[in-house]
Amino acid sequence: MKKYIFIIAFAAIQLSLCGQTVNVHFKNGQVINYNASNVDYVDFSTKAPDPTLTPGQVIDLGLSVYWASCNLGAESPEEYGNYYAWGETESKMIYELDNYSYYDKDKEEYINIGYDISGTEYDAATVNLGNDWRMPTKYEMEELVNKCSWEWTQIGDINGYKVTGTTGNSIFLPACGIIGSSFTSYLNESLYYSSSTRKNDKSYYGYNSSFNRVSGLAKFRGASIRPVTTNLDAGVELRYFH
Repeated sequence: MKKYIFIIAFAAIQLSLCGQTVNVHFKNGQVINYNASNVDYVDFSTKAPDPTLTPGQVIDLGLSVYWASCNLGAESPEEYGNYYAWGETESKMIYELDNYSYYDKDKEEYINIGYDISGTEYDAATVNLGNDWRMPTKYEMEELVNKCSWEWTQIGDINGYKVTGTTGNSIFLPACGIIGSSFTSYLNESLYYSSSTRKNDKSYYGYNSSFNRVSGLAKFRGASIRPVTTNLDAGVELRYFH
């Protein structure tokens, strides 16, 4: 470490002799310029540790349900996991209206599979994890938003929110965006499914970090799912689907 600091310090001295500037590039794209002649030396402090997260697969946040520690299809809190269209129980490569299972192309209208699919045959969490698990309802997602503290942070290089409940326990929601035709977009946003759909049947309610609230999103797009359960022992048999 001392060797690297010496090299950087030596480079700074050489730059000062040439009347150049030192450019500091941040991950958010910001660049700060310093006149090299004013730089004495360059040093690095120890990087802050990753946010402390409650271990285990079932997390008690002090809410009406317990939340899984990982997204559906993930094995660690920072993994994105699988993406699903609303009501579909398998992931796929492309998420478009034309290949959405519950859209009638001939009639050009959505097929109504119910306004809340939590715990049903259309619930990806229930189908892939078993009956103890399901997608959160609109109410349960709003409860997560309104009764917990949210902190934008990172685990490794993955952006997301550390969500801490009244119990002091926390979960991490990676900002995994959504998938459209064949690419992932909105990667700096946390967009998550709930099991509830709007009455117009064209969109589901989900958490949208752009507005920090639960709002409507097109349900044929691929989005992440964070399962919930009412059984604190459900994690004993939890197996993530790949």
